[in-house]
Amino acid sequence: MKTEATTVYVVDDDEAVRDSITALVRGAGYTVFAFASGEEFLEHVPAHQPGCVLLDVRMPGIGGMELHHELNQRRSSLSIVFISGHADVSLAVTAIKNGAHDFIEKPFSPSTLLKKIEKALAECSERCDDAQCLRGVHDRLARLTPREAEVLERVVAGDSNKTSAIRLGISQKTVETHRFRIMKKMEAKNLPELVQMVLLAHRGSPR
Repeated sequence: MKTEATTVYVVDDDEAVRDSITALVRGAGYTVFAFASGEEFLEHVPAHQPGCVLLDVRMPGIGGMELHHELNQRRSSLSIVFISGHADVSLAVTAIKNGAHDFIEKPFSPSTLLKKIEKALAECSERCDDAQCLRGVHDRLARLTPREAEVLERVVAGDSNKTSAIRLGISQKTVETHRFRIMKKMEAKNLPELVQMVLLAHRGSPR
């Protein structure tokens, strides 16, 4: 089932800016929540919550860059669009290099902002789908017995059933039985799909 991100979070210490953006985005049909500070946002919005964050670069307390760094540390799925003044463009570009989706420079047109939000939400939905897929793979891997995990490791390494049996000190027939059970538990249609699942799990594991 595809995840659809439709929520926009506005984080800006300027009340007039917050109110105008909130009215615009809500008028476009999105669910909107506004926050006056990075601290307030972190207190109320879980990092795993899907959506787009319109984030002011400069704010008292936790600024936009610091908030973005904190969300990265929490492995957040949120897509960040920085709102920057002319003097903040270089900071916003740096933020993009660190994983932010985009930035928009003041003053901006309503249509430009809404287009960026649409793209950011699409990116967030895709990221959430990938995360959901990854969780499913990890859940299925956790169902394997220790011996099945060993056989799977040999499969991913490219060993034949015969070679796996020799390396693990078991019969070839036992290896074949384990491979059948592994395919069933992992819900893999074929060997290439099984290998891709394991590689995905390795890439997605925290370092």
